[in-house]
Amino acid sequence: MLTRARDAIRRFFRLYEPDDVLAARYRGRQIEAMLRFTPVAMAINVTNAIVVVLTAWSYGLRLFLVCWALAVTIAACMGLRGWLRARCRSIETASPRTFRHASMQAGVLAALWASMAIVLFPSPDDSLRLFVGLVTTGMICGGGFALSSVPGAATSYVAVLGTGSAVAVALSDMDHASGIGIMLAAYSLIVIFSAWTTARNFVARLVAEMKADQQSEVIALLLRDFENHASDVLWELDRYGRFIHASKRLEACLHLTSQEALSKRAAQLLRHRLGRSPEERAAAWQRLRHVFLGRKPFRDEIIHLVGKGGAQSWSLSASPLYDSRGKWAGWRGVATEITARQMAVERMEWLAHHDTLTGLFNRAYLRSALRERLTCTTGKRFAVVCFDLDGFKKINDTLGHAAGDSYLQEFSRRLKACLTNEDVASRTGGDEFALLLPDLCREEDIAARLEALNALLAAPCRIAGHIVPMRTSMGIALAPKDGHDVDSLLGSADLALYAAKRDGGACWRFFDLSMSEQARRRTVLEMALRDAIADRQLHLAFQPQLMLSSSSICGFEALLRWRHPELGDISPAEFIPIAEATGQMEGIGNWVLDEASRHAATWPDTISVSINVSAVQLGTDSFLHHVLQSSAVVAPQRVEFEITESLLLECTDSAAAQLRDLRAMGYRIALDDFGTGYSALTYLRTFSFDTLKIDQSFVRDMGKSDKACAIVDTLLAMSVALNMQTVAEGVETLSDFQTLSRKKCGMVQGYLVSRPIPPADVAGFLVTWRGIAGVPAVAYADGRSRPKGTPNHIPVAF
Repeated sequence: MLTRARDAIRRFFRLYEPDDVLAARYRGRQIEAMLRFTPVAMAINVTNAIVVVLTAWSYGLRLFLVCWALAVTIAACMGLRGWLRARCRSIETASPRTFRHASMQAGVLAALWASMAIVLFPSPDDSLRLFVGLVTTGMICGGGFALSSVPGAATSYVAVLGTGSAVAVALSDMDHASGIGIMLAAYSLIVIFSAWTTARNFVARLVAEMKADQQSEVIALLLRDFENHASDVLWELDRYGRFIHASKRLEACLHLTSQEALSKRAAQLLRHRLGRSPEERAAAWQRLRHVFLGRKPFRDEIIHLVGKGGAQSWSLSASPLYDSRGKWAGWRGVATEITARQMAVERMEWLAHHDTLTGLFNRAYLRSALRERLTCTTGKRFAVVCFDLDGFKKINDTLGHAAGDSYLQEFSRRLKACLTNEDVASRTGGDEFALLLPDLCREEDIAARLEALNALLAAPCRIAGHIVPMRTSMGIALAPKDGHDVDSLLGSADLALYAAKRDGGACWRFFDLSMSEQARRRTVLEMALRDAIADRQLHLAFQPQLMLSSSSICGFEALLRWRHPELGDISPAEFIPIAEATGQMEGIGNWVLDEASRHAATWPDTISVSINVSAVQLGTDSFLHHVLQSSAVVAPQRVEFEITESLLLECTDSAAAQLRDLRAMGYRIALDDFGTGYSALTYLRTFSFDTLKIDQSFVRDMGKSDKACAIVDTLLAMSVALNMQTVAEGVETLSDFQTLSRKKCGMVQGYLVSRPIPPADVAGFLVTWRGIAGVPAVAYADGRSRPKGTPNHIPVAF
């Protein structure tokens, strides 16, 4: 108990650790605060001494009074001497010896006042006693307050003067001397306690200020280091638009001297450097004027500057500055050079709308142009032409894919040669192209344009040392007669194209209603599809996914199959669009989710399942309901939902919100068929995906096309930057497998690993999996280490 009390008392009277590195600075600030009161305090001491001498002069003891007043004056002068020295030089630090000296001086001054009380208070005159008591009490309180920043000196002063006053009371013949003495002691203790409490608060404020100063120094140091070494530029403008401070980095970026940077307005320095063309300069200038005149914080405002160092891209972020009266005073911000990043962004934006092989627009851009045309030109006719190159497969098979690429590029070059500024040409598939003719609506005008194209195509072309003919089939649809929306219009053009190919190719056909065979089959499939689930015609197959880092099976993709009793196996590419268009995809998709979850629940916990989600299915309440049901069957962390880029382009707000909810529940989201033409880059920036699936068309062309390799490299680098896993689809050769392994691809799937297998064969497949021939397998599918000497093989799969 005594120990705790002693420790508590020590903590109260210890303002800070004496060996603290900042203790000397704390003491210096305490002394400095005390000295601020010194002139007033010493003046009060001298004044009070004079008043005491004048008041007690008539009571005798004049020699004592004169000597005492002289001593008080000398002590006051000694205190003023310390104050004068402090004025000549700043007190940064103080030693413990200085504190002891201050306490001694305070004790001496208190002893002088105590001697006055001891001599005068025993006087028999009550009025003199009252006067002395008031003076002594005031000096105790006033001195304690004046010395409170140095609590040791305050304690010495109050203790000495209080003790002396108690002695004076004891020497008097007052009736209540003992009570007055007790009260005097209590008052003295209160003053001492108050002095220490005030000192603690004062020192706490000092500590906070010191820490703030240290932080400010660190921040200033970091900012200086940032300005000198970082690629970013800190800038600040005054209310007149001039740079307040021009760092070396800013001068170097603008190719200006310090005087030029500070003497002119920023608008004058930047305006003639803005933009890479007159049109871009005017647009950028208007945009910047709008931003700065708005006087609101902004972020990532991108500008392009052209100067001696070439074109540079910068991202500006800034906040307005206001003075103490709330008046706008300028801007402070940071400029980040993003030239390399902007080039990459522009390249990716170009890739989002163009085909990399031919330079034509891609399918996504064509659909966008058609959608805009159908929406904005109600009633106005225009034409869409679909192309298919006759004999292209033979060229690919006999001369190789490189020759096929050259053939496609030559066709694109000839197609561009007959375009007007308003036409939109695109590559929609392997050897499939489309042409939007917005200014042609009469069949004879369209025929004349296609005749001119055929004349260009008639000249043979040399590919890989061979002379090959260039022939194409064409199907034409007229809007809005042959379709009021994008899909129906392109569908009509496709039907006309198929009719041209059935007629031998190298010709064109306009769509008419007689081209209904496909529509008839579509109707048959639509009716049969309604009973496919009930009749157990639909089933799932699972294609394994291989983790390259461990050569182990990490999951399966669930693939939907339809075997009709009369029509046989029907491709998902044929019946899924029908299901989506007729409203059946929601039920089918939910069935797939339930079935895949049921089968996955029987697999090892380390094996995941990937499930494709349709655009029609996503965003519905029933899909979320089935997801919640399946979460009780298989853990969400083992399930990955795959969505395609085309789905993203038509993604509703509810569907996007549902995707975010699924990720929050623990499900993984994969972006399927990335790079095949839709390239929803905006969603990659605003939505976090877990997996990026590289389309098999890029994988298969890696060994034959440097561009395909470059695209794969770009996609892999982008997935790393966005913290996504990668899955390469369509891996069929050992060469492709080894190439992807060298490129640090995460996972692969394809016939090299296994064809899709029935659900009943999954367990056996996992048990018998030993790896790929020619590639060291480091683990079984279930994670067990492979015994030494166990051969690798490709398992026999369904």
